[in-house]
Amino acid sequence: MISLPHIEAALSAVDAEIKALLYNQSLSLTQKDEKMLPLLRESKVLKQS
Repeated sequence: MISLPHIEAALSAVDAEIKALLYNQSLSLTQKDEKMLPLLRESKVLKQS
C-alpha cells in the first residue's frame, strides 16, 4: 500500500501542474482542457485513496 506522504506529495505535484496550466497564457482554452482532463482525473483518484 502506498503511504500517505507519497499520496500527498503526488497530489501536490498534480495540483501544481494544474495551476501552471491555468496561468499559462500561451495555450488556448481547448489545449488547456485537453491537458487538464487527465490531470483532474488523476487528482480525483489520489483524493479517493
